[in-house]
Amino acid sequence: MIGSIEFDKTITYLNTGIFKNNKDLTSICLPSNCKEIGNNEFEGCEKLDSFTPSPYDILETIGDYVFKDCISLKSFTIPNSVNKIGEGVFAGCESIEKFEGKYVKGNGKFIVYRKNDAAVKTLISVVPNNNDKLGDRYYKISDIDSKITKLGNSCFHGCKELRRVDIQSKVKIDNRYHDISIGDFVFEGCDNLREVHFYGNYPHLNFGKNAF
Repeated sequence: MIGSIEFDKTITYLNTGIFKNNKDLTSICLPSNCKEIGNNEFEGCEKLDSFTPSPYDILETIGDYVFKDCISLKSFTIPNSVNKIGEGVFAGCESIEKFEGKYVKGNGKFIVYRKNDAAVKTLISVVPNNNDKLGDRYYKISDIDSKITKLGNSCFHGCKELRRVDIQSKVKIDNRYHDISIGDFVFEGCDNLREVHFYGNYPHLNFGKNAF
């Protein structure tokens, strides 16, 4: 049985793979010198409800799908030291009630995005906000961030009550309108999704594999 994990302080890179789909892990205290969490490290840890990062702002990288389907995770603070967030990090985290950090946008919903450069942003995760009277049934991308140019892989994964998405961001960079890209598996597990609307002046809409 594994409940609470506290790692050796000398660890700088966490990529063991041994915690994926662990059904007993409930809490994690990240090593104080850990700079990177590898892909899928805690994916499928259904009982994980507590994650404590280093208090020293050491963590720099959170890999792809690190907390995917951690259905008991209720809150998460992204340290200001983080400069890279992977795809689908919080996909399927249906119980999250609170996000904190510089990569979070509010507007009544829980959003995490990656800022690729000064002008381009990728939407990484959208999870239900139980305090929102509309729940996770309706999203306007323009309400999230008007400069979003890509919906990252699996970013809406597992939003089972999602009914409709309006993508209204008029992406304009250097006085020119640019493409918007829909990543792989963006709406995977959205069992009740009925409508997706695209608005704005896009030269092209690029769709990844199994986007719907």
